[in-house]
Amino acid sequence: MTLPLVSVKVATYNHEPYLGQCLEGILAQKTDFPFEVVVGEDCSTDGTRAIAESYARAHPDVVRVVAHDANVGPARNIASIRAACRGRYEAMCEGDDFWIHPLKLRRQVEFLEAHPDCGYCFHDVLQYQEDKGARPRFYCPRGLPEFPGVADVLREPQFIATCSVVARREFLETLPAWRTGLLCGDLVVRLWGPHVGRIGYLPDVMAVQRNHAGGMNASFGHRRMAEAAIQAYRLFDEATGSRYAKEIRARIRFERQYLRLGPLAYLLHPSKAAARVKRGLTGAGL
Repeated sequence: MTLPLVSVKVATYNHEPYLGQCLEGILAQKTDFPFEVVVGEDCSTDGTRAIAESYARAHPDVVRVVAHDANVGPARNIASIRAACRGRYEAMCEGDDFWIHPLKLRRQVEFLEAHPDCGYCFHDVLQYQEDKGARPRFYCPRGLPEFPGVADVLREPQFIATCSVVARREFLETLPAWRTGLLCGDLVVRLWGPHVGRIGYLPDVMAVQRNHAGGMNASFGHRRMAEAAIQAYRLFDEATGSRYAKEIRARIRFERQYLRLGPLAYLLHPSKAAARVKRGLTGAGL
């Protein structure tokens, strides 16, 4: 049996309105290598599991479902998906996001093959605020370097969307074990890549990140997410011997202000506020 070169991880919970579009975008990928789709279904209370299982029946050689009989939460769900993956590379697309370019996987694998020192690569996406009815905006800031460093990620940690990342399996295995217990575990992945090697940026827009009332950020609220980010920054600082202490202290100060004030915290940082407004005005159509 030929093993897949890429494992696509789909973490899903109560994504009945979205999961079909997510899986269709993955299955539409045009590659010259085999890939698999591993869906982690975290005991949804809607029809999400039925949708996942229907795709597994329709595409038994590609789609597999890892189902939980009780809700285990995002971190444990993702850990169970990873344990089932067989590919040399791993991609991620949460069940409410979707890919819009059929060559996404192929382009990213080609990039990683050409740059063996890169632990992962990512690309630009459209961020869609579904509940606000706003037009989608580009997620990455303009002028981002091809190989961002830790300082870049610490200045704007939001520019790497989870649905845009393709990573080497061996890189993911170097991540510290404590990451799996964090609500902001993806933040550690973003930082760990340029810390241990390089990461690559492709400016192509190849996915959509959908924000909505049922999404994780909205469900947990800005306070809990800010607290989780502070915890992740502190643990990363300790694990790296305070190599990036100055930048991390600045990020923690901002997260503390964001915890107390929410989006109003940007008013205390004119440069951040200006960048936020600029990004908000840089829209694009679906």
